Formats: sequence, C-alpha cells, structure tokens
Amino acid sequence: MSMVKIAPVRQGLEGSGPIAQASQAGLQGWASAPFPGGELLPLITPKLAEAVQPGADPVEAALKVAASAPGLTGVLMSTTDSRHYAQAAEAIREPVPEHRLKELCDLLDPPAR
Repeated sequence: MSMVKIAPVRQGLEGSGPIAQASQAGLQGWASAPFPGGELLPLITPKLAEAVQPGADPVEAALKVAASAPGLTGVLMSTTDSRHYAQAAEAIREPVPEHRLKELCDLLDPPAR
C-alpha cells in the first residue's frame, strides 16, 4: 500500500480488492511499507505532494495517501526518531478526501482505455 502500489487504494474506492474483502470478513486492514524501501520519496515531486495536500512534503503526502485508503485501519511504520512519529500522526490526522484520492489514483495509475 503506497503511492507506487496505488491499485489497492483504487479498488478500495470501488468497494473491491483486498481492503474491502478484509473488511467484509470482519478483519482489520493495515498498510505497511508506505515508503517501499525509501524508493518512493524521490519520486514524489513537490507538485505531486502539493496535489495530495497543499503544503505537504513528500513524506506527509505518501503517508496521507496510504492512510486514506477506504476501509484501512491504519499504517504500520518504524522510525528511531520520535519527531517522525509526531510528523506521521499529524500527516494522517486529516484523510485525503475521496474525490481527490480518486484523482490521485487516476494520475498515478491511469485507467486502461
């Protein structure tokens, strides 16, 4: 679950996919590796981060998108710096609105025509 692997977010918006299936089975769905090995952050341009939320940096944008997937319980992350936990908590406090999440899915993984 990340901005690189956006398909589960799109599926969640459509009420299908692994997140919806877990929820329908009474299970919690948790995102892990929102920064897949650190490969994601250099790909998030300031313009893309701004599209997620005005003023967001790449870390905040990546966390917001992962945490905003419909039906998701939360995001697992690890850090050795308590400031990073505080930044993460603040970033996911307000989810990305569903219409904007759909626009981001279309931008990052355009639907087949």
